[in-house]
Amino acid sequence: MKRLSAVLCGIILSAILIGFLSTVEIHADKGKPQYVHPEALASTDWLQTHLMDDDIRIVDCTVSVINPDSYNKGHIPGAVSLDVIGQLSDPKGRVPLLILPGSQFEKVMGKLGIGNDRTVVVYDEFGGTWAARLWWALMYYGHDNVKILNGGLGKWKAEGREIETEASVATPTVFKAKTQASLIADIEDVKQAIEQDNIYLVDALTADHHFGRKPFGPNVAPPGHIPSAINIPGPSNINKENGLLLAPVELKEHWSKLKANSQDKVITYCGAGYYGAFDLFALYQLGYKRVSLYDGSWIEWISDKTRPIATE
Repeated sequence: MKRLSAVLCGIILSAILIGFLSTVEIHADKGKPQYVHPEALASTDWLQTHLMDDDIRIVDCTVSVINPDSYNKGHIPGAVSLDVIGQLSDPKGRVPLLILPGSQFEKVMGKLGIGNDRTVVVYDEFGGTWAARLWWALMYYGHDNVKILNGGLGKWKAEGREIETEASVATPTVFKAKTQASLIADIEDVKQAIEQDNIYLVDALTADHHFGRKPFGPNVAPPGHIPSAINIPGPSNINKENGLLLAPVELKEHWSKLKANSQDKVITYCGAGYYGAFDLFALYQLGYKRVSLYDGSWIEWISDKTRPIATE
């Protein structure tokens, strides 16, 4: 009887082991790891194929403070121009560069020909690090059918694809905002993150700024970071060799210093919500489900001199 029991146990254990190994093999057969949201990332090949689609709206995200004339020097055919700083910022905000209120955002999108039924592709000259502001803003206002062009204008040009200099004129339409409050964080959320171990802060500014060595710019001095924040600079999510978003395996490794799991709250920030939006995009591709952008970012944090600044 004991021998029979031993045999049966052996059979059961073997079956469990075989099942486990089969599961591993099936998982391996799925191929290389993928982004969790590949639909939010457009390749240049995909855009070329859909360039003339009626339901596509392409937006060249000009950064006025860096290269205000970039759109006129050459853009992707059919792209409309948006100054992501000048046109998306609330002139009456409690601090500079906060995102526009919903009603004003609706007007800007409508003038660009962006309706709720459009697929929007956003790009810039910097691999998406600034265009991510519009990607986040559209997501925040309930339009998740938006993609960042992987590699941006640089990759498009490098591949010898068509460029035009004549401005594209959009047919105005109606955009209705549906605010997704979970995608934005305020200063109270940040204070809570400092106090609680299960809410994580990520600073997307440069390492020099984060560690107090040199401010990112004159409007975000003094340098340093919000206590408890880790540092993942926005541009560091881009492969320096090809200008693309880091491949899934590389991106996961790059974010290994973040000890949060995919269900934990993570708040990103930078100087004013631009690089922070790109970090949020990276987290979105990694499958983090509770991510938000501290829109006030460092500009708001340092507006009150009593708030602590860390440099280590």
